[in-house]
Amino acid sequence: MPSLPGVDFDMAWERRIAGVIDEVTGLTAFFISKDDLIASKLAAGRPQDLADVSAIRKAGESQNP
Repeated sequence: MPSLPGVDFDMAWERRIAGVIDEVTGLTAFFISKDDLIASKLAAGRPQDLADVSAIRKAGESQNP
């Protein structure tokens, strides 16, 4: 997805997160960073996106006591 509202693709690509999809084969995929995901959802501004931002932030707080 080369364009997302509120996110510069090149910068987001530099901050991407690699995740292992299949441990047996070592298959990996790249995911957008938390900060870029939040920026994109805030730029979209739809009610569900704003609720997602709240949930993402709350989940981050619970991981950093």
